[in-house]
Amino acid sequence: MKIISNYAEINFDSWRTFINEHPDGNVFQTPAFFEVCFKTELLEPFALFAVENNIIKGVLLAVIQKEYRGILGSFTVRSIVRGGPLVYDNIVAILLLEEYNNLIKGKAIYSQIRNIFSVEKITNAFEQTRFKYEEHLDIIIDLNKSENVLWSEIHKNRKKEIKKGLRNGLLINLLDDVDDVRLAKIYSLLENLYKKKGLPVPSLLFFKHAIEIFSKNKLARVFTATLDNKIIAFRIVFTFKNCIYDWYAASDEKYLAYRPNDVLPWEIIKWGTKNNFKVFDFGGAGKPNIPYGVREYKLKFGGELVNFGRFFRVHNNFLFHIGKLGFQIFRLIK
Repeated sequence: MKIISNYAEINFDSWRTFINEHPDGNVFQTPAFFEVCFKTELLEPFALFAVENNIIKGVLLAVIQKEYRGILGSFTVRSIVRGGPLVYDNIVAILLLEEYNNLIKGKAIYSQIRNIFSVEKITNAFEQTRFKYEEHLDIIIDLNKSENVLWSEIHKNRKKEIKKGLRNGLLINLLDDVDDVRLAKIYSLLENLYKKKGLPVPSLLFFKHAIEIFSKNKLARVFTATLDNKIIAFRIVFTFKNCIYDWYAASDEKYLAYRPNDVLPWEIIKWGTKNNFKVFDFGGAGKPNIPYGVREYKLKFGGELVNFGRFFRVHNNFLFHIGKLGFQIFRLIK
């Protein structure tokens, strides 16, 4: 067994096949996601492959990212792994994580592995490679049900708001083509949301590349809510194998009374059942026992609260604490 860190040595078709065939294979570990990040400024993807007899036995795709340019950026360099590593046994997981720890030194202040499935079988690998476990919740909606059953599981107040939005003329569209004009409108909604929260917003080019590459591979869908032909909200979801993964969303605050944030998820859920998807992953729901409005909002659509957790490791304690302080000051200024 050897670990390969140079993606140029890997056959991308074999990479895709491994992800497609792995029971926990997901879009965040695909060559397509690698390509999107590779083309985007402030993002540096790198992938590790466990290979035996020219056959891929494990994959770990990480993305080193900076939130800002310049000096401030050097205090925000982190490495994020979503949905990985993908392996079949603990030994391969250890090999990948050990090599990851060796390569990430000097490149990122800390690493965060965001689980989107249960990693119980390889927990020992994280412990052995000195990753710290943190609880983190997710909400999963089972789409192996009829539309009527799914509707019955939605909170009565949420049903009321969905009906209100549809009654007031809100239309939901699945875009066949996201041209530059539509992308600019969608991005402006997201930009306004992030500025309000005092958070750095991903670049416009990131979404342009994502939509072009993921749509080409049928890995993403863009849903919009319109009122009188005006886009007032959107959701971008990943569609990989039998799962719909909620990715980015935003809405125009002036039109919240039309309930786009209630209608859009429901229409996506309905679309998922009609197109034979099995799971709608509603994304992060915060930490247990800590109040979180987003979690309460999402739970009213039904679904199961799961705790896949995250793994965390600091590579530079000094820069980590300086970076945390700097980010808090930035948010206060914003």
